[in-house]
Formats: sequence, structure tokens, C-alpha cells
Amino acid sequence: MSYVSYEEGGAAEQSAYDAKEKLVYIVGAAKINIIDISQVDNPRIVFHQYLGDFDPTDVEFCGDHVFVSLDNNQDREKGRLVVFKKYDTKANTLESVLNITVGPLPDMVLPTSDCRTVLIALEAEAFARNGTLVDPEGGVGLFKFQSTNISTTNYSYKRLNFHNFDNRWNELSKSGVRFVNKGHGNTFSQDVEPEYISYSTDERKAYICLQENNAIAVVDLQTENITSIHGLGFKDWSQLRMDPSDKDGGVHLQGWPVYGMFQPDSIHVVHVGHEEYIITANEGDIKDYSELPLPATGFSEGIRVHDLTLSANSEVLRWAAARNISDIKKNSLLGRLTVTTENGKLADGTYDKLYTFGGRSFSVIRTNTMTRVYDSGSDIEDTHARLRPEIFNADIKINHIIHETADHRSDNKGPETESSAVIHDGNKVVVFIGNERPGSISIYSFHGDMTRATFESIYWDIPNTAETWQQSFDQRSITAIDPEDIRFVAAHDSPNGQPLLIVAGAVSGTLTLLRVNGLHHTAPLSSVVG
Repeated sequence: MSYVSYEEGGAAEQSAYDAKEKLVYIVGAAKINIIDISQVDNPRIVFHQYLGDFDPTDVEFCGDHVFVSLDNNQDREKGRLVVFKKYDTKANTLESVLNITVGPLPDMVLPTSDCRTVLIALEAEAFARNGTLVDPEGGVGLFKFQSTNISTTNYSYKRLNFHNFDNRWNELSKSGVRFVNKGHGNTFSQDVEPEYISYSTDERKAYICLQENNAIAVVDLQTENITSIHGLGFKDWSQLRMDPSDKDGGVHLQGWPVYGMFQPDSIHVVHVGHEEYIITANEGDIKDYSELPLPATGFSEGIRVHDLTLSANSEVLRWAAARNISDIKKNSLLGRLTVTTENGKLADGTYDKLYTFGGRSFSVIRTNTMTRVYDSGSDIEDTHARLRPEIFNADIKINHIIHETADHRSDNKGPETESSAVIHDGNKVVVFIGNERPGSISIYSFHGDMTRATFESIYWDIPNTAETWQQSFDQRSITAIDPEDIRFVAAHDSPNGQPLLIVAGAVSGTLTLLRVNGLHHTAPLSSVVG
């Protein structure tokens, strides 16, 4: 293992890799850094450039170019895409060849394998402007380049919108699609927030994750239209095990009368046998505008169970009565769990069902039917509880003793499974799942059958839990806290001939290189460029 530290949270949000030059491009905190990893035990920052008053959200490398998406802090509806020629190692320059407005909050950019088509997920989160809430329309940006010689004159750009679904959300909601913020005349198009992109293996389609909406949209790249939206349903925690409280004295995993909204962050397409699947990391996310500078408190869908009223005949109270639980809303039971105000609510304002954020898991979805064929269930929390209970669902509170922050996130999305890398290893599919809390990577494998996974191991680098997070970071004994982005590098592309993981730690502000043991004949997915 080796890593480069920027000593600034947010400085390492997303990464891209140039296999030929052995360079990693990494963005965050208003800049782009370039790291030479030709010596994996001694990576070196060789170049950095500030990008102005912009928040870089993603970076991709394809052909001879680097693509960077930028959230515009001055005008949130005018996010940008900047295309650079790849880093000139002799001149020590990074030359911009295209800089164009693409739309509100471009959250991810992804080229096809020939680098001539580029999609951008326009997340379009709501923001405050002069004391007013503005919620732009979400969309998908589509670039077409006439050749791989990118310039200001050889491209076309269009924004794909969700207008065709504005009057269909009642129908879509039956599959779990969510229309969250309906106030102030908001349309469904304004509510959708495209987050992550993955191409089908033939690159004729793209799958777009709508995280807060608990759905995946499909883009037809031949007709250049968004053709469908598929809800991801809900997870029944009464049949599984979860820890819903940070006030229950430790790790307590059991079934509860709660439904989980899967709400994935990263998604990746994989082709196995004659079938195509999407692997999703089910982080969860809350629409919360309460901290925006508005004259009145902004909308938030998050609420603690102890702050809502259950209907007299609710599923929750029936479940509790069957188990002789007199007050299920106690903080040591369900009272602290954060749930949504927008699902499970009856006409009188009481709640029949409870829906919490994220699946605390990863899933496998068959693309031809958009049905889930596998979910890891309780396994992410179970394995963390069994192997490292002292950092189970730990919160990163910089001046707190590490083990004293264990269980602090149980009431709010738990481990927050967010990033992923998926590879073929001979006849196996290996999945690396990054967990934001406390900063770990869970590893699973599938052996031909995508309905059954084998737990392999967990990586974490938190050796001393008796010191504070700050002390561990200062001593460089912890890395990759909040693994926001994971990139797999196959042995034939690696500087040392060994398979690697490149991990961007968003909270720790680090780039970490991990050697992956136990792999034999690896290959990256055809739908993943970089």
C-alpha cells in the first residue's frame, strides 16, 4: 500500500488513470492533481492546477484527453465540462481544448470506449438564489465528437430531459420511483437527480442512476432519448438484520418493521454468460434543503421516528405488539432512525409504514427485465460487526477517539455503501464495494451465478482505534477514509505488473494504491473506461 496525502478533505473526490504514462488524475477542492505512480511505493505529485471558483465533480481519461466536470459556484445552473489534452510530461503542461457550459451540477462524465460519445449526469440539485429555492431540471448531457481530435469546432451537444415522464410518476411510483419535493409547483423533471452512469456492454444504451428517486433511467444512444425509468423497489428489514440506533449501547443487529429505499450511488454493468447485469452500491441519500440560506426553513424529507406519529393500526405497531414491545419509538429501539416523510404517510398525516434511506448493501439487477436477482442483505453490517465491532458504523469525527465513534451512524444509513469497482477474473466476477463509514472496502465474488455471492474479505486501514481520527491521520496510519471512488488497474496496465486498486479518500483527502492479492486472469469491464 502507498498513498499521497493532500491534507485537505474533499481534495480527492474522483480519479482517472492513464495506463500508458502511469499517471493518475485526481480532482477535488477546486483543483486537479496529477500523480506519477510509475513507482507504486513512491507516488509523486508532478502537477497541479487550480480550476477557479468551481467544484470539480468527476474526471475521466480516454484516448489522449482528460474530461473534467465542474459545478459552477457562481451560477449553479451553468456547470461546465472542460476537456484537456493529456498531461505533457516534457513541457509540464495541461492544455485545455474545450470548455463549455453543460447544465446544472454535472455530477459524472463518462466517455464510450472510442472516446467520441460522452455522457454527463446533470444532477441539478436545488440551491438558494437571493433567498429563493431554485430546483433546476435534471437531465443527461450528450456530446458527440466527429473524431478523437477534440476541438471547439468538431462536436455537438444536447441535453436530454425527463419531460415525457412528468405526467407518469403516479404509474412509476408503483415500482418504487420517488417524486420527493412536490412543493411550489415542482415537476418530476425538476425532482429527478441523475447521479451515475454505466454503459451497456455494446454501448448502445446507458443506464443512469437517479439516486434520491430510487430509480434507474435508460438512455437509447441510437435515438438519443431517455426511454424508460425503472423503480428499484424497497427492502423489507423485518426479514433481515440491521442496527437502527446510535443510542442502544453498541452493535445490535436484528429484524425491524422498516423498509429500505435502495437509492444506489455507483452502478456498473457486467456481462456474464449470455446475460447483462447492473451492480449497484446502495448508499442512500436524503433531499435536505434546510441548511440553505432561505428566509424560512427549507424542505427536508428526513425525520426521526420518535418525531412522527404512527397510525393506530400501522404495520409498525402490529409488529411491536406481536413481540410485546410497548414503545418501539424509544431511542434505543427505532426512535433515532432517520426515515423519509414522503413514503408511508396516510392522508391524516400519520404513518403506516417506515422507509429509511439506503440498502446498506449492494445488489445485482438483470438488465433485460430490470429485476433484482441478488442483494447482499445484512451482510455488510454483519461482517463489519463480526470482524471489527470497535469501528462498526463509526462516524469520522476528527477530534474524537476512533472507537468511541462506533455505532454513531447506525441511525443514518449505516455503513453507506457508495463506490464500487467490478472486474472479471477468469470465470469469476469480483466486486469491490467502498463503504463511507468508517472507510472500508468489502470484497465479494460471483462464480458464474450472479444470484449468489461469496464474501471474500474487508480492507480497512485503521490500526489504532484508541487515538483520535486526527492523530491517526497526522501519523499517516489511516488512509482512504470515505472511499468516494475506486479504480481497478489490471496487472498488464499496472506499473509493477500486479493488480491494483486506486482509491480516492474524500474525507482523508488521499490517493491510496492497494495491491490486490489472489487474482489470476483479470480484465476490466468493457463498459468502464479509464
